[in-house]
Amino acid sequence: MTAPTAPKAAFQACVAKLLDLHFIRGIAAEDSPQAEALRDEMDPLWQAMTEEERGRIGALSEDLAVIAEGGPSPVTMSAEERAVSEARWQTAYASQDWDSLLDLLRRPQSDRAPDEVAFLQAQFWERLAGPDAALVFLKEAARLNPATYSNVVAALEWRTRAERELVHHITVPTEGPETNLPSASPTPAR
Repeated sequence: MTAPTAPKAAFQACVAKLLDLHFIRGIAAEDSPQAEALRDEMDPLWQAMTEEERGRIGALSEDLAVIAEGGPSPVTMSAEERAVSEARWQTAYASQDWDSLLDLLRRPQSDRAPDEVAFLQAQFWERLAGPDAALVFLKEAARLNPATYSNVVAALEWRTRAERELVHHITVPTEGPETNLPSASPTPAR
């Protein structure tokens, strides 16, 4: 199912504002004027989104709150519960159901390391909400296990900056075959 352009744009704008709100929560009170202003800016975006996108924003908000609170609480499962959870994981992964995988990570098994949970969240949120959302979770993984994830965070930060630069430097022509994009192959010198 393909969502209309307007809800997609509203979703991406809401993700950006939610990430800003998460950052502000780390340095200011939850009811600070900056936080309130962001929430006010998110209201019209919320109205423009589809139900699926609203659900994702709610899930992202929940996952960001868990990071702010120190990470998810592992769940001890019986052998039967563990088998059911593993089967759900395999099914969701095989069908690339990132929403379901993220839901399962909200109740991580007790033997899943917190940094692994954050790393997996980064992978799945990148697919659903983009690299900026992924970066928050990768930074959490790096905070929990710097030796394993610090280089990954640096690489994603570099990629995100490079993508932003590329977007700012490309203009799409409105008429004619001319573009401002560099040629794929250099012109030979004469």
